[in-house]
Amino acid sequence: MGVVTDWLVPLAGPLVPVAIVAFVGREWISKTLTLLVTRETEALKAAHQQTIEAQKAVQIKALEDFKQENQRAAEERNRAFQRELEDIRRAQHLTFESARHEYSRSLEAARARIQREEQWFARKLDALVRLNELALSLLPPPGRPDADWNVVLAHIEENSEPLREEVRAYRCTFEVFLPPEVRELVERAEQCLAFCGFDPRDGPNVEATEQDAWDAVTQARDTLRAHVDAERIAERPSPLSVPGRPHEDASDAQPTGTA
Repeated sequence: MGVVTDWLVPLAGPLVPVAIVAFVGREWISKTLTLLVTRETEALKAAHQQTIEAQKAVQIKALEDFKQENQRAAEERNRAFQRELEDIRRAQHLTFESARHEYSRSLEAARARIQREEQWFARKLDALVRLNELALSLLPPPGRPDADWNVVLAHIEENSEPLREEVRAYRCTFEVFLPPEVRELVERAEQCLAFCGFDPRDGPNVEATEQDAWDAVTQARDTLRAHVDAERIAERPSPLSVPGRPHEDASDAQPTGTA
């Protein structure tokens, strides 16, 4: 054992600096490697950060583009909605104007019908008044209280020609306003007055008498009065209410007795 130690100790002197150099070299290499690794790590971090920033920029740009596209689409939808809304408003306005025009036409037509019926009724009332005057003209002037019906018939016979002229003038004035049955009775009265005073032996058609003339005139008067009273009190439903005339009739029925 002593022999080995003896020859190793001399060798240890030169090996010490070599060990020191080896140790220092390892430390330098380690620090150098650490520095390189640190630099590489920093470079990788910087590259990664740049990548993240680039991706973020791309995402931001894509988001901005998406927002702009949505904004343009929303504005286009809004414009389309406004156009559709204007079309609807225009159509509603046209419908309203058409309805108002149609209502105005119906209203004016109803007023015109009411005015015509009023004028027609007024003329028919005039015809009744005049027919009553004709009936009274068949009677003689007031005379003896004990005068009998023969006096009336004699008066009709004596004045048959002027009475017939009065009936003819009445027909010319009011015939268009008379109901058919009244018109026939007035014509009958005129024919009877034309034949009053004739001898039945003068011809086979001479059959009218003074009594027939009286009956025809009075029946015509009573019939026309019944028509006038019926029109005056009739309550017919009105399909159209006319402002200012709540109780007027606006039906399409023709006036009674239209010629």
